[in-house]
Amino acid sequence: MYMKVLRKNWVKGCSKYNLLPRNTLLMQDNAPWHKSKVALKFLAKQRIKLLEDKPPLSPDLSPIEKVWAWIKNWLGKITMRLGSP
Repeated sequence: MYMKVLRKNWVKGCSKYNLLPRNTLLMQDNAPWHKSKVALKFLAKQRIKLLEDKPPLSPDLSPIEKVWAWIKNWLGKITMRLGSP
């Protein structure tokens, strides 16, 4: 599944914007599918560079973390209004 995502979104997305995958930098977390031999081989073949040595728990480098924080806050407010179960 992850390979389909890479091919469909990363490689085709690069083509859409006239970028070569080898001129891009991909940031991944430590999910097992990101570190699989198949994925790493694909990335190497496409010459896609990975952002290495990123600090753990770095929300400033992962914009989705701001969304999760907002959702958590919003759900907390709803729970407070409705009362705890």
